[in-house]
Amino acid sequence: MKELEATGKLANVEAVKVQTKIGERTKVEDAREQAAKHVLRSMYENEIKVYEIWCDFALDPTKRTPDRLIITYERETRTFLQLRLNWYFHQRKPFVIIPFTIASDTMLGLGVMEMLRPIQDAITAWQRMAQDNAYLANIRMFIAKKNSGIEQVPRLYSGKTFFVDDPTKDFIPFASFDIYPSTLAERQNLFGLAEKRTGVSDYLQGRESPIIGTRATATATLALIKEGTQRVEEVLENVRQGYDELIQLCISLWIQYGTGGLEDLLFDDDEIANNVKKFFAMLSEENVNGAFAVDLTVTDASTNRQAQQQMQLSLIQVMMQYLEKLIQLGADALMASRQGMPEYAEMAKEVMAAARVMFKDLIQKYDIRNWEEYLPDLARFLQNGQGTGPTPAVGSGNGGGAQGRAGGPEGQSRLPVGSGPARSPTPARPATPGQGGGHPVLTEASRAG
Repeated sequence: MKELEATGKLANVEAVKVQTKIGERTKVEDAREQAAKHVLRSMYENEIKVYEIWCDFALDPTKRTPDRLIITYERETRTFLQLRLNWYFHQRKPFVIIPFTIASDTMLGLGVMEMLRPIQDAITAWQRMAQDNAYLANIRMFIAKKNSGIEQVPRLYSGKTFFVDDPTKDFIPFASFDIYPSTLAERQNLFGLAEKRTGVSDYLQGRESPIIGTRATATATLALIKEGTQRVEEVLENVRQGYDELIQLCISLWIQYGTGGLEDLLFDDDEIANNVKKFFAMLSEENVNGAFAVDLTVTDASTNRQAQQQMQLSLIQVMMQYLEKLIQLGADALMASRQGMPEYAEMAKEVMAAARVMFKDLIQKYDIRNWEEYLPDLARFLQNGQGTGPTPAVGSGNGGGAQGRAGGPEGQSRLPVGSGPARSPTPARPATPGQGGGHPVLTEASRAG
């Protein structure tokens, strides 16, 4: 500590010099020594117990915002050995707490043992009473006539024979206690309370409940399992959030101090190492906010490898039907656009866009993040395909040559054409009286003239 004081990292070391004492073993050290069956440290002398405190406190009373401080403090003498500002650029405290269950009166939450402590004590008491009751109920005593010749404490064994004058009266066995089923019922009741308190039941562990027994139907059992997974999911969500915060703190450390070649050590010359280098090269302390997000997927009680395979197979079937219908709709829309029906093509584009949004939402609910690879944007092909059909050209006028009218029907060459622009094929319409039965050539000539 004197050396640290000489380098300027500590102060007021002289005030805590008299506090040197035999060190205290922590619970972790005691557990390690008991597990390894040897002493980890032989000397516990000349140790000073100090605390590192991360807190928010306004050093200037006129300021409205507190300062983020790190304090090295000796409790016995109330001495501040070090006072520094938070050196992390994000100004967060590097501690993450992952509670089993969030509680309103403690930041540490509640664990399973804290929940079950009163119930466990009650189960232990009832178990001891049941054992005592069973022991006393199994004790057999005897009533014997005085001066019957039987010793006062007879030794009992198989085949032992007692000679008395009247066996029905002189030697009578009797039991002073009975086995009461109320102890078993009370313990089962406590087991049920423990399951409700923690959310851990026999159904989630693949066992039949001793409370319900075989009376439960398959439908009711599945419903109980589904409801039980909701409690497990709450715990897993706390784990997700905790590890999410841990990873963000690690990434912030690498942004501030560099990775130190860790990506090359883990991935060697793999492409992932290059991607990691590019990622950290783009980030800095100024533009890191909102630049990345961490999302973890933790397997819960209802999600396993077999369930994921079944989910993917069902999704593949739905997607194949969707894509088949979508391709058919796109082909019809392209055909309609070439035949001069742009309204049908626009309607098909609207249907494709709506269907893509709907299936995007469906895929994301299946926890698939790269949904773009599953949903091709077929509407853009439909948009590019519009207007690619043959368009009539402008007629040259003064027809009568060897060439037919540009844009005219096929197989009708050497027809006289007018001087105006060429017309597109006239859509079919009902004939008026007197128009039917004409020759096609005469009809075309009359249209051109």
